[in-house]
Amino acid sequence: MKKYFSIALALLSVAGLGAIARAEDGSVAVTVPFEFVAGGQTLPSGRYTISSIGSGSALKLSGQGRSAVLLPTSFDDNSGFTDTRLSFQRVDNNNLLSRVTTSAGTYTLVSGRELVRLAQAQQHKGMAAAGSN
Repeated sequence: MKKYFSIALALLSVAGLGAIARAEDGSVAVTVPFEFVAGGQTLPSGRYTISSIGSGSALKLSGQGRSAVLLPTSFDDNSGFTDTRLSFQRVDNNNLLSRVTTSAGTYTLVSGRELVRLAQAQQHKGMAAAGSN
């Protein structure tokens, strides 16, 4: 379990790894150079568009013929922040999208509790069921 926490603490930032473009509708285009998990889906590397949904309480990530709805667990206003940054946490060889920072603010997508649940699920995947019917 400690292994997962130490791995989860390693954040990867994509801000300098790909081109970022802003559209007139407020959406932002980013390039993610590796496979990652977001909105419960494993998504391939490539170019994605991030846009807010409704009142801005949710985000939509779309690209590569797929889309995912991201429901933030918290939001922090970043007045004056102009860069877009995606942060990932590494859990059992998966890059989990954990934070999206835009000019509007920082959307935290994954809480510590969710990381524990994901780590436990990964542990159970590797275990064989004991007993018989």
